[in-house]
Amino acid sequence: MTWPWEKGKRRQIGVEPVTPLTPAQIASDEAKALRQPYWLRLLLAIDDLGNVAVLNGEPGETMSSHFARMALENDELGKIACALLNCAQQDHGANAIIGDLTRAQIIAALEENSGIPT
Repeated sequence: MTWPWEKGKRRQIGVEPVTPLTPAQIASDEAKALRQPYWLRLLLAIDDLGNVAVLNGEPGETMSSHFARMALENDELGKIACALLNCAQQDHGANAIIGDLTRAQIIAALEENSGIPT
């Protein structure tokens, strides 16, 4: 069995907590966000609740995205959280931001196509 932190290169805590994604990685993450199963959408809703309740974040944003933004703003808690999350999934913060953005675009399209005048 290979543990997540044994695969490929891992970053040290505080060093590059959020790495920009390549266009191919962005396209892959967007495609994944478009076809998320019910159980994953339910977990994301709980994650969103945690972001608002614990981190005083914005609705529709996951804690991972919030931590990534905090890390980019040089916040120590954000850096540490991103480094830990990167042990489970490489580039977790950047992937989370792409996922949140894609889900927000899906909702925006649904609302725009609802027929309700804006």
